[in-house]
Amino acid sequence: STSVLSYAIELAEKADTTNVIDSVMERYNKALADAKEILAKAEAGDDSVTQTMVDGSWKELISVLQFMEFKKGDKSELETLVKMAEELNLDDYIEAGKKEFQDALAAAKEVLEDGDAMQPEIDEAYKNLLDAMNNLVKKADKTNLISVIEMAETIVPNLDKYQEEGKQEFKDALDAAKVIRDKEDATQEEITAAWNTLLTTMSQLRLIPDKGALEDLINRVNTMDLSVYSAPAQARVRSALAAATSVYENEKATQAEVDAAVANLQAAVDTANAETGKEEEKGTAGTTDKSGNSGEKSSTGSSAAGSKASGQKSAKTGDTANAAMLAGAMAAALAAMAAFKK
Repeated sequence: STSVLSYAIELAEKADTTNVIDSVMERYNKALADAKEILAKAEAGDDSVTQTMVDGSWKELISVLQFMEFKKGDKSELETLVKMAEELNLDDYIEAGKKEFQDALAAAKEVLEDGDAMQPEIDEAYKNLLDAMNNLVKKADKTNLISVIEMAETIVPNLDKYQEEGKQEFKDALDAAKVIRDKEDATQEEITAAWNTLLTTMSQLRLIPDKGALEDLINRVNTMDLSVYSAPAQARVRSALAAATSVYENEKATQAEVDAAVANLQAAVDTANAETGKEEEKGTAGTTDKSGNSGEKSSTGSSAAGSKASGQKSAKTGDTANAAMLAGAMAAALAAMAAFKK
């Protein structure tokens, strides 16, 4: 009998095959074609068609119809996500997470190409790819760090021109900054902290000031005969000389302090000379002997704070100075003798 087969064919032809997955449709189309062929042969009296063949045909057709709910999923969102993923430049991201992303992208593409992929599979592929994309960590911006490092490296060859204080901190900060620069997965916080620290240590470096002019002036004043000046003028010169010497010996003195010491000492000398009517050329602290001769030291004159012969510390030689009181007493005695002779 072919009645069951005939009815099975009728049911199959009425089935909704919209969006049914490819493998089911392939099986459905073959089962329906085979069933129609067997039915036609049976109705034509073909003795080669057996009841077993008829029964097997309708059973296969009914079995296939049970898979008609295996619908293709909606891949539109997955397609959009895959396109976005393909546009990413992995060079912009740190190494961690790259492999997981690439695996998820490959799996998503397979689902897109799979004609049997249903919604659950599509949804899973979408979620896995989205998670992998979100787990990618973009490389931090190292532009500022690189710029500060480049500036710091221009200082390194000239570090001998800077005071010792702060040098080691600067070198340590530069080394640390280079480590962060070369670190593949450095965070923005690490990068910012590195260049901030390096820039701070750079700003705290202090150039060794040029003390040449101060040294020359101190040595000139140390050879002057102050006995020709009034007591107040002598006091001003000695005070300015002491202050200038202190700045000269101060390893942490700034260029501004050095320049100020030069200006103050020169001003004290100029003022003293003006009071005696012996104006000196600006920038040259001359020597004046008791006879009023300018330009050479008197054989009997007293220096501003003791000559080198009397043990005054030279800005150039660093000899140990006599006590200030002794130098003052000697100057006063010589001044008294000069006044007596006049």
